[in-house]
Amino acid sequence: MCNVWHVGTSLIVLPTDIAEMLNTQIGAKRTWNGQYQIDCAKVPGLPTLSFYFDGKPYPLKGSDYILEVQGTCISSFTGMDINLPGGPLWIVGER
Repeated sequence: MCNVWHVGTSLIVLPTDIAEMLNTQIGAKRTWNGQYQIDCAKVPGLPTLSFYFDGKPYPLKGSDYILEVQGTCISSFTGMDINLPGGPLWIVGER
């Protein structure tokens, strides 16, 4: 069970262990500042990942979950461990 809140962010905030697992699976490498970077040339070949809300899939292409900032490609999957009564906090997408 996880809580779903509507907040504005370009990041997909997940429990740290899940964010690290996803970044490893897509080949993103952790940088000195804690972000995960990936070779921009690999973005078109990244897998489509789907989040399910109320049983409905919301597929994301690699270009949806990788941010390009001044020629550098950064994974939007970032870890944050906040546990609430209904389960860990996840923040998915912009409102």
